[in-house]
Amino acid sequence: MRRHSGQRIVRGWTSLVLASALLVSLGTSVRAKNNRIDVRYCVTHEHCESGDSCLAGTCRGRADTRVKRLFPIAVDHFVIDGLGENGDETAQNASNQLRYLLDMSGFFRVLSPEQIPLGASVEGVRPTTIDFQSWSNKGAHAIIKGGISAKGADHIELRLYLYMTETWERVDLVRDRQTVATNSSSSMAIAVARWADGLVTNMTGKGGSFSTPIVYSQGPRSFGPREIHVMDVLGKQRRQVTHNGRVNILPSWTIDGRVAYTTIGARTTHLYVEKQTLSTYPMMNIGADFHPDGQRVALSLSKDGDTEIYVLNVKTGSIEQRLTNRRSTDTSPSWSPDGKRLVFVSDRISGMPQIHIMNQDGSGMTKIPQTGGYNTSPDWSPLGEEIAYCSMVDGGRFDIFISNLRTRSVRRLTRSRSNRAPSFSPDGRYVAFSSNRTGSYQLWLMTARGENPRQLTDWAGHFFSPNWATPSAH
Repeated sequence: MRRHSGQRIVRGWTSLVLASALLVSLGTSVRAKNNRIDVRYCVTHEHCESGDSCLAGTCRGRADTRVKRLFPIAVDHFVIDGLGENGDETAQNASNQLRYLLDMSGFFRVLSPEQIPLGASVEGVRPTTIDFQSWSNKGAHAIIKGGISAKGADHIELRLYLYMTETWERVDLVRDRQTVATNSSSSMAIAVARWADGLVTNMTGKGGSFSTPIVYSQGPRSFGPREIHVMDVLGKQRRQVTHNGRVNILPSWTIDGRVAYTTIGARTTHLYVEKQTLSTYPMMNIGADFHPDGQRVALSLSKDGDTEIYVLNVKTGSIEQRLTNRRSTDTSPSWSPDGKRLVFVSDRISGMPQIHIMNQDGSGMTKIPQTGGYNTSPDWSPLGEEIAYCSMVDGGRFDIFISNLRTRSVRRLTRSRSNRAPSFSPDGRYVAFSSNRTGSYQLWLMTARGENPRQLTDWAGHFFSPNWATPSAH
């Protein structure tokens, strides 16, 4: 069986792409206002310019965060071998998790289990055992076959294979075979998420983010003590970082994957990294964001009166530079992906918090395009062109907006109850945030266009300040 070596546009796409390419060759194309070609059609990533990817027959730039449904995909029941009475539950959980992640990605329309062909129960994971026509008749353009088997006394091997129903070909993905601990549901969930990320990478040319952890603060009430926790997007792999019963806020990630946070004390706030102090200057030490080089951290200190932004040495905690110096409150620094600029919050112009950017040495301060008079919690997209923030709107609640630095446009992502603390995913396609739209503040996920919102947590208490780990931290 010949292996599939790259992305294939299935079913009607090939004809569409060829017809569109013919129109372009004949001088017909979609043009922008400046009369340059705005659309380039493709079949594989190789047909696009360097750094671009092929998605749904169209070349997309690196900064393009649009999520578009590609094709219907089916996840078959997993084949079980040698796992005893717990095998059925393990296999069912894994297949359900995979369906959930693929649907949540926004790139696939996942067929329900009821749409699986009747004869699928006797199929295996090899192509010679699969009735591709039956799957195609059900509307599936691709099938995911899975197998779970015992591997020694303490481990399970998870096998996941992707087949295209039109070509009967298997698409080779990374992590087609993974070994996890027998009694670890969290390890199985992470393995499934890693494979789903590989599928998204193969089909879109840009890596996925579902296997990357999120850190957050959680408390029994919307005020008072909070502890710092880490979880995956499925909520299976959870770890509590702090256990001090105090107010722990604004968690972030070091470049090597450790969790930083601020603990509020009686007279001061200190910055910690995994329970070890990093910054203990008088008064406030708050809002840390680590430079991409891993050697520096930007945060706000109020040791001299006003709250200003400083850069500290990560190893020693010593001050390397003071970036702001005026009678105003400057907080919430966030580095640009290349580490050459920072976005931050300041009330220096109107006395109300607004979003500004500056160079890494504190020069070139300017206000970014934004709406609203009270804006906070900026997060710089890993793709470089966009900054998410939250703005106070009707009646004192908050909604999330994105400012595009290139087009100088602003788009609103949320309109339901109060939504705070946006955090971009490592691939820039999604935004995690805290919202009380269902009652208490819970963690949610949506695309960077504000579409396909999904609730990540549904547990007792309130959840705040999600922060997605960077690929280097993970």
